[in-house]
Amino acid sequence: MSKRSKRMRLSKDEIKRKSLSQTGGSGNWFRLPDGVELWEPKEKGKYLIDILPYETTSKCHPNEIDAGVVWYQYPFKVHHGMGASNKSVICPTSVGQKCPVCEEIARLSKEYDKNEDTIKSLRPQRYVAFNILNPDDKDQVVIFAMSVGKFYNALEKELQESDDEDIANFFDVTDSGKTLKVRFSEESYAGKKFLTASKIEFVDRDEMDEDEIFSKVVCLDEMFNVPDYAALKAIFLEEDVEDSEEEEEPEEEVKPMERKKAKSRDDEEEEDDVPFDKPTKKEPEKKEKSKSSKAKTVVDDDNDDDDDAKNASDDDDDAKTVDDDDDDDDAKNASDDDDDDDWN
Repeated sequence: MSKRSKRMRLSKDEIKRKSLSQTGGSGNWFRLPDGVELWEPKEKGKYLIDILPYETTSKCHPNEIDAGVVWYQYPFKVHHGMGASNKSVICPTSVGQKCPVCEEIARLSKEYDKNEDTIKSLRPQRYVAFNILNPDDKDQVVIFAMSVGKFYNALEKELQESDDEDIANFFDVTDSGKTLKVRFSEESYAGKKFLTASKIEFVDRDEMDEDEIFSKVVCLDEMFNVPDYAALKAIFLEEDVEDSEEEEEPEEEVKPMERKKAKSRDDEEEEDDVPFDKPTKKEPEKKEKSKSSKAKTVVDDDNDDDDDAKNASDDDDDAKTVDDDDDDDDAKNASDDDDDDDWN
């Protein structure tokens, strides 16, 4: 029998409901404590993954979890290809802040058909972050973050459709916790290869030392490097940060922004876009050449090879409809190749 913990936990039904409440990684996206690293599968195959809980602190958690509750995930969004340097940055809405890029998306969406390509190039991609035990060293806690189409969709499907209600507490440190047996399969898009979770099973695991685990895990609510409004606008408009910091943050109305399309559409520059902070009254028409940007999104120099596959998945998501990640499941199922063999 496990001892009764004083930490606040959700019921099984609440866990399923909150897991669906998402907004829809690596490198300098996170501020991690010393000794905590990022982990992701490097090759196709089967992995044993132990997802760990943490205590929430945010008053605006994307899953609508109250502060002080034991939880296991943090959904967040990333804007890729920002500015001439093609930066990838955390969308401020992930932590309840205003985002100039999302405001521009909202403005452009009023004429969606006209601005569809630009909207897709600006739209953030959804990820989910977890604390896990390092599959290669079970004494070490690491951060595991992947796009929803590559991992979380498969996990959520099992949680919502399984007849076993006990798996709802899979992340708990008590004897009701489960280890995930995850098979990552290799897929490709536009010539780029990437890994995606094609099969997930839950197996019993031993009770963990709660105090030890909670002393090691990262508070996911507080680990993001989020640019402030002025800094992100400067990146977006390819301005100097010093200049942008002198400007007042808009309270309601956001003026039009000038934004290049994705690299694949550089030859379709729109000269009708109005610069973000320039008046539209009685101004002579000007044509400016857009700066070309590199096709590859650089997130972490140490993971350049993996970024190619990651960006291929990102492009796949952007090329689809708003419900882009639903289609990822179809590609995922196709990758199984009827491989229903037992776990070894």
